[in-house]
Amino acid sequence: MSNSMSSSLTGFSTALSAVTAPNQGIPPLTGDNFAAWKDALMLTLGLLDFDYALRENKPSDLTTQSTVAEQIAHEKWTRCNRMSLMFMKQSISNAIRGAIPDFEDAKTY
Repeated sequence: MSNSMSSSLTGFSTALSAVTAPNQGIPPLTGDNFAAWKDALMLTLGLLDFDYALRENKPSDLTTQSTVAEQIAHEKWTRCNRMSLMFMKQSISNAIRGAIPDFEDAKTY
């Protein structure tokens, strides 16, 4: 294997590890392990500061009168909500995923 190909694969592997590493500690939700799944999920989301959407209510929709602070809070909540939903959905086993209703906010999901 050439050096350039090897370094490309190493870079890809490193990037992939960074994306998957946080989810590795969350056991797949199978239905009978909810407490362990929730504890691991909350720890992971908390360490990554994605639990903001679970701790705070959804902010009001932005308007032309929204302050910079309101815009920042809205952006943070939206990103944390999206990331939390991704972690939740990714860690639910395929066997039960279809039985869980879909929601747009992580706190309800």
